[in-house]
Amino acid sequence: MKKSSLPILVRKTDFIIFGVLAAVAVICLVFLKMQNTKGDFAEISIDGKALTIVDLKNDDVLRIDGIENVEFEIKNGKISIKSSDCADKVCEKTGFISDVNESIVCLPKKLTVVIKSENDDIGNFDGIVG
Repeated sequence: MKKSSLPILVRKTDFIIFGVLAAVAVICLVFLKMQNTKGDFAEISIDGKALTIVDLKNDDVLRIDGIENVEFEIKNGKISIKSSDCADKVCEKTGFISDVNESIVCLPKKLTVVIKSENDDIGNFDGIVG
């Protein structure tokens, strides 16, 4: 019998390597999800300057002075932009956010909504230098 001259594209070790990488990815995702903590309030800013801080404990639909034609919705400890007159509506499509450091951004209005916690200073470092 003649052996095929075609190269073997996938070997047994390739499946093992793929399985190990998939397991590591799942473990990392589970670890990251466990690290997410629910925020206590949302900081709403225009052009990098904080306008107001909104408590996420009370369900509400609100408009904020200084932000034209934008309506925010707070429900079950989460916040979203319910309506906006910007063209692309990316801020509306982001949906509800509730975890610390999650954000909603509306570029046409230079608007950001960032979830914060009462103990934000503890354990939320991006990195340590020096």
